Amino acid sequence: MTIVVRSPAIEDVKAMAKVHVESWQETYQGTMPDEILYAPDFLQRREQLWNGTPCSLTAIRINSESQ
Repeated sequence: MTIVVRSPAIEDVKAMAKVHVESWQETYQGTMPDEILYAPDFLQRREQLWNGTPCSLTAIRINSESQ
């Protein structure tokens, strides 16, 4: 297994948005309306958010290698 810690890059936006959406769907299921959590454009809006957000976050990528 390889763990890489680095600042996020523009190439990470889609993956960051996907994690954002899926974590919201799991965490807020039953407390937020499904119309928000499962809106057809929810992922696209999160991608736009992360694209426009100056980021001082850290991205962690874990590669699992089968042997």
